Amino acid sequence: MKKYEGSTLINHDWQQIAIAFWNRYPNKYSKHVLSEDILDRRIDSHGQLITKRLFVKTNSCPRWIERLMQTKNVHIIEESVFDPLRRTLTTITRNLGATNLLTIEEVCVYKPHKSEENTTVLERTAVFDSKLSGFKKLAVLRLSFERYKHNIKRTDLGFRQVIQGLFRKQDI
Repeated sequence: MKKYEGSTLINHDWQQIAIAFWNRYPNKYSKHVLSEDILDRRIDSHGQLITKRLFVKTNSCPRWIERLMQTKNVHIIEESVFDPLRRTLTTITRNLGATNLLTIEEVCVYKPHKSEENTTVLERTAVFDSKLSGFKKLAVLRLSFERYKHNIKRTDLGFRQVIQGLFRKQDI
């Protein structure tokens, strides 16, 4: 098992981030996102918006991993909780496909910065695990972890592009 923890500052207030979150696809950095469907959306007894979405994504990978997979497309489930009172947006994302090869569970929490006005903090935690054993397991975990760290940069660039398009702020 491998674990990633990190945070990102976004130079927009939390309300703008919460709006942009629902509009983050498509963007020029997300060509791997093939589809996005809302499976369930409701407001709970605490006034939180609970949403479950299904994404179909593709990603190129080394040939030896392709041989272990049955398809190049992977279904991803995202469950989110938008809490307007606490001013948090929390997502839990995990893969539904290729779980015999790798499971990734990512938790993201968007919340206002404690001291910097008009700044939002994104805290990310991702846990990687594999049912493989030995060298294959180590190789899959290492490759996935490194790709994840690299892809975070593209994810953030895409999200910033969406924010910029929605709010026309040049200094993000």
